[in-house]
Amino acid sequence: MDQHIQQLLWNNINIFTNRLPAPGVLMVCGNGQGRENLITLGWMTFGVAWGEPVVTVMVRKSRFSYELLQQNPQFTLNAMPRGYEDALRICGSKSGRYADKFAETGLKKNSPSIVNVPTLRDALISMECQIVNRQPMSSQGLSDLINAKWYKDGDYHECMTAVIRKFDVNLKG
Repeated sequence: MDQHIQQLLWNNINIFTNRLPAPGVLMVCGNGQGRENLITLGWMTFGVAWGEPVVTVMVRKSRFSYELLQQNPQFTLNAMPRGYEDALRICGSKSGRYADKFAETGLKKNSPSIVNVPTLRDALISMECQIVNRQPMSSQGLSDLINAKWYKDGDYHECMTAVIRKFDVNLKG
């Protein structure tokens, strides 16, 4: 296990968890050929699996980001400082299939080090992640209460567990 990433993760995890479920964390994903999208996520878990620091994110199969993650199993997660609430709202309410969220929000990209999708320049923390496991949700695996509250329309999430390959901290914001 990369001890440096693990130490950074556990020492700074509250910066992510304090943003969950709202205002959320920005995921950048793309097809690896220049088509990129931003999506606001509010549900995720962090831990260690297979001897590596991991994050599990939940993306609904109906989302454009889901399609991009099917084409390219890499993404970045970016915890933004205060003042980015409008960008988080836009990225959580509009589809990247029909809008360029980078242009609409003015968010700036940083070149990644390991994965092939960018991080965000002003993020307090950025993670570069590689998906290693996908687990579709279904009504049979969830309680009736969860199904009734979150999946009335049958639009289930897929849980995607990714190894955190790089973890950058920029607390100057």
